[in-house]
Amino acid sequence: MTSILSALSLSRQIHFILLHSAEAGFMNFDEVEVFVAPQKIFWMGIVEDNNIKKAQIELLKRDIVLVPCDLQNLESCIQSQEIEEPIILVNLDAVVHDYLPAQLNYEAVTNILRRFKELKLRNVVFHTMMVDTILTNLLRDNGYHLIVKNLANDKVSIPIVLKINEIFTRNNGQKERSYLRVQFYPSQSFRVNLQCVNQPEIKFSAILNDLSMNGLGVLIGNQEQFVLLNIKMFFRVKIFLEKMVIIVDKALLQRKDSKKMIAGFYFIINDPNMIHSIDGTSVATVIHKVIENIFQKSGYGLDLNFQRIVTRTDKKETSGSL
Repeated sequence: MTSILSALSLSRQIHFILLHSAEAGFMNFDEVEVFVAPQKIFWMGIVEDNNIKKAQIELLKRDIVLVPCDLQNLESCIQSQEIEEPIILVNLDAVVHDYLPAQLNYEAVTNILRRFKELKLRNVVFHTMMVDTILTNLLRDNGYHLIVKNLANDKVSIPIVLKINEIFTRNNGQKERSYLRVQFYPSQSFRVNLQCVNQPEIKFSAILNDLSMNGLGVLIGNQEQFVLLNIKMFFRVKIFLEKMVIIVDKALLQRKDSKKMIAGFYFIINDPNMIHSIDGTSVATVIHKVIENIFQKSGYGLDLNFQRIVTRTDKKETSGSL
């Protein structure tokens, strides 16, 4: 048996299968598959409560998983993931406070800094609810960042974690990651209408293959239609789900798989030129309901049945919506 978080922590790619009973409120999925190759953020002193559980769902939708760790197992966690530039969050309120209220153990902080230097860790952010000049200077002198915020609050932690991930992955020269994707076909068959923005005469119907927060994959019906698709074309996409219709006004054709006859489209969910806010909310709702189902069925980390979770040990990561 394994847990959803331990599986995500140990695997470079994860594949969930929800079988026959996934009630999403507005949709009934007979079988839904979810693929994700998440960005790991190691969090020392993470507080396991309902707010963090909410944050885990929201961040997993954006292909980020929070990995609990401590100073003793940090090195082994990093090595098992083969991560060259890991991102570390350190909750000083949980790991280095003395029993006396509002007093930091500076010796413990110094020990952590020494260990981080030994491991050559650069992408580190410390956080605390205390305002402490000595601590601020100590971390700054060692080249580390400090946030004075309560990250146990999901409304605070989610945007901060997203920003930290964006800054460090950009600085490392990493490509933008694809978000978690929900695989509909072949278990579900939903129609998609496509029309080229610049060449409106190019239009036809297809089948939704997968959907994510930043794109979708569609299965093209025949070769004649497939050859009309050129990379960097913009298409208006209309997705007919069971109880809703989602429209993407401008989706960029980003990749083609000629063997599977699948075209992958990219959009920015908060760009009104690409997708209206109402439709963006609908995309996010579909993804959220599926992920929430996974967490609810697992008890936010309780044991899962292996029939519903399959971990892949290969190092090839999912990219894009194909």
